[in-house]
Amino acid sequence: MGDQFAAGASAAIIKTIEEIDTILAGENLKISGKKREALREKIQDALIKSSRSWYKKGFNRGHKEAFRAHKKDNVVPILLAVDVEREFVPNATRTVPLASTLSKAFCEKS
Repeated sequence: MGDQFAAGASAAIIKTIEEIDTILAGENLKISGKKREALREKIQDALIKSSRSWYKKGFNRGHKEAFRAHKKDNVVPILLAVDVEREFVPNATRTVPLASTLSKAFCEKS
């Protein structure tokens, strides 16, 4: 009985991995049951959340690097803010509010 459970669990994991690959490739998934649909939504939400987080970190890092590169000219403002639309997973555009403020301590030690 344990072997059957392990085989079923492995098959479910393999199917989930295949669906993640399908989502990332921008393809449509086949119709499935309510539980698989809920799992797909959670996977897509997790991918979007992770992508947004790293995107924001990269934006902030870019601001710091731009400030360092142009410190002598005072061209880079202390606050950068913009709303952008990005597609973190295919066919799912999201608005991301980006804001980066350089701290006083960062500006003094740069």
